[in-house]
Amino acid sequence: MEQEVVRNIVEDLTFGGREVTNPDIALQPLVPLEPSRYGWAPHLVLGSSLERNLLVLMNKLPAARMTYSRLSKEREKLMCETLRRELGDTGFRFWSGNVPGWGAASELDLVIVDDKERWCLVLELKAFLDPADPREVGDKAEAIEKGVEQIARRCDALRNNRKSLNNVLKICDEYSVGFAVVSETSVGCGMARVGDTAVVRSAHLIERIKSERNIRRVCGWLSDRAFLPVAGRDYEELPYPVTIEDWTLQWYQIKPLTHDYR
Repeated sequence: MEQEVVRNIVEDLTFGGREVTNPDIALQPLVPLEPSRYGWAPHLVLGSSLERNLLVLMNKLPAARMTYSRLSKEREKLMCETLRRELGDTGFRFWSGNVPGWGAASELDLVIVDDKERWCLVLELKAFLDPADPREVGDKAEAIEKGVEQIARRCDALRNNRKSLNNVLKICDEYSVGFAVVSETSVGCGMARVGDTAVVRSAHLIERIKSERNIRRVCGWLSDRAFLPVAGRDYEELPYPVTIEDWTLQWYQIKPLTHDYR
């Protein structure tokens, strides 16, 4: 079965001597527009690499998707280790593990405890392999949305059983608790339902914690979504019409105005 899938992929990539009636833009390097003219998907120029092609194959083969998922989980562990290492000199405590009595919400990827301010930040970590093809954008959105749902369950567990969290973290009810989803490459996704939960890039969070050294203020930064770019401050939208023959798409391009993490 998997050999047949690989054969179909190769035939799609090379046209295989047959007409492709429904080309997959994530895999099809050339899309026939008319008898003597072809279109070339932009992402194949911008992000084409051996790594990307291998990841496309891994996502196409059912058995290989298990390997891809395992690699993503390993990257989440590496992200946790990176956060601990990068923030090791801040004076905060770190904890990972299961909270007794919290059921399906019990596993916490990482908690950062600020004993001075009496604040805790509970992080749900999501890591993805890059570069991504268009289908993986949807997969990432689903993963982010799942992380948001996990945070919602943990908020419910906190309201119903605060004592268990206090016990494992060695804190008291005077400590405030904040929540966030942390990703290596995303601040959410247009297709993901985020709601009241902050979704922040790990690099942005690390920089903010290092500069603030105060989890209470960091939680305020997350709550206010101050890490998101603002038009006119961080970027400018410029018109970018794209013309093919007599057809014009009124598109836009983004001009960065700052390189600072916000």
